[in-house]
Amino acid sequence: MRSVLEGSVKFAYILESPATFAARCIEFRDVLPAIAKLRWHGKAEEWLNAVGENGSREQRPYRDVLLSEKELEELRTAYPRELRSAVESRWGFTSLLTAISSAKTVISRSGSLNQMPAGA
Repeated sequence: MRSVLEGSVKFAYILESPATFAARCIEFRDVLPAIAKLRWHGKAEEWLNAVGENGSREQRPYRDVLLSEKELEELRTAYPRELRSAVESRWGFTSLLTAISSAKTVISRSGSLNQMPAGA
């Protein structure tokens, strides 16, 4: 149920403004997954260092998410820590709800976007 709610909120956020639609689609499709790869790499590397890498079958899921040095450097260069933090904050559940609730565009039941009247 939670994933359905979160997905619906993200979908509403993407559709909230025609002016930001393309940028939000790109951020959702390209930037968020790249940031997640960096986060998964860091967690896997930390775990493997803590328990000791031994090449066992049980550790394979952790090794599989480790990035090559080249890919790690490319992602860190493309998405510096400050940018990653800003993007993750912007796509956080509370931030999404705040953006949607303060929007001047509403999505009607038919799925069309409508501007809210002034003063609404």
